[in-house]
Amino acid sequence: MLRVKFGSYLSCASLLFAVALPAWSASQGSLGNTSSGNFALTLTAPPVPRYVQVLDLQDLSLSNATPNGSSVLSLPHAYVHVFCVVESTGGAVTLQASSANGGVPGQQRWIALANSGGTSVGYEIAFRNNGGSAFLARPAAGAGSLTVAIPAGNSWTSASTCSSLFRNTEVHVGFDDLPQSGLIYTDTITITVSPL
Repeated sequence: MLRVKFGSYLSCASLLFAVALPAWSASQGSLGNTSSGNFALTLTAPPVPRYVQVLDLQDLSLSNATPNGSSVLSLPHAYVHVFCVVESTGGAVTLQASSANGGVPGQQRWIALANSGGTSVGYEIAFRNNGGSAFLARPAAGAGSLTVAIPAGNSWTSASTCSSLFRNTEVHVGFDDLPQSGLIYTDTITITVSPL
């Protein structure tokens, strides 16, 4: 059995607000019965805040009985899990995913370790937008992480939009037949999204 545990981290853009009072444009009043002067006032509004969130991640338990459904991975066993990426303005985001166990040297696979010690199996992973071709990302050979830019318009602007019918990001996990050993192989995948 192959088990994959997902975790996530969130980041958000900083907010700035400034009131600038340029001293060089003020004029001073003169001495007399009345006096007047003026100054310029400039208010700089903060940028639109951009918040991100990852929703609906689930731990996966797969086995040799898992068929290859509609996965982009050409392997005997593959599973597609759909989750949500939310960006408050609908703008582009960066998705980073990493394996706690790292990558298989020379292969586009990550490592799942056996629960009883030193043995491991390699599995493939890919991310893409739900049902589309806006992006597709797989790790480089030997790399234990990947980064993909999700274009604007491919993330939801509110967590309330995310539901079982409207998840927007797919993770594809695939593998060859596992050895007949009764072992359980695990990995933890961390997903981090941030505004781009």
